[in-house]
Amino acid sequence: MLAARRYDRILEVLRSESVAEVGHLAQVLGVSETTVRRDLGHLADQGVISRVRGGARGRTTPEPSYAQVAARPHVDRDAIAGAAATLVNDGDVLLLDIGTTVHAVATLLRGRELTVVTSSLAVLETLADESGIELVLLGGSVRRNYRSTVGYLTEHALEHIHTQRLFLGTSGVHPDGSSWDTSVVEVPLQPCSARHCTVASSRR
Repeated sequence: MLAARRYDRILEVLRSESVAEVGHLAQVLGVSETTVRRDLGHLADQGVISRVRGGARGRTTPEPSYAQVAARPHVDRDAIAGAAATLVNDGDVLLLDIGTTVHAVATLLRGRELTVVTSSLAVLETLADESGIELVLLGGSVRRNYRSTVGYLTEHALEHIHTQRLFLGTSGVHPDGSSWDTSVVEVPLQPCSARHCTVASSRR
């Protein structure tokens, strides 16, 4: 099983059980306890789980909904979206991530001649009637709270897609250039996205 798929499965278990022991996770994944400990260390370093004696605990802070995030002050969001939209040329193939800032970029792309690949249902709704935009929706499980698709099918689809530019919604950017996300189900998707595009990041 690929590491990204293991991470996804571990997060699924922790969402349903809150706390899981290393031995239990090893059985679920069909891998050694050593591999599980290494995976838990990686996820803990990303800040999406907490290590406890003999296992791990999932993130328990309630995640705000898309509507709640969208209702926050948006002056900075609109400024970022406007700057991002100027980077797009007609004919470009774009990968648009989720989030309210990326959605604001999408609204500025109406009337353009583009190909847009996305896992955002908000972007899909915004661009669905744009005849000049070829729209590709990534498959996966629907994450209703944040209006997106996630999971193994989404990751698998990304492995077969190459675009010219990525607009990535992220919670932060590390000094080494890696992105950080506070939503555990989105963490496996960020490296998948960034590998296949020229990256232009924006905060959610």
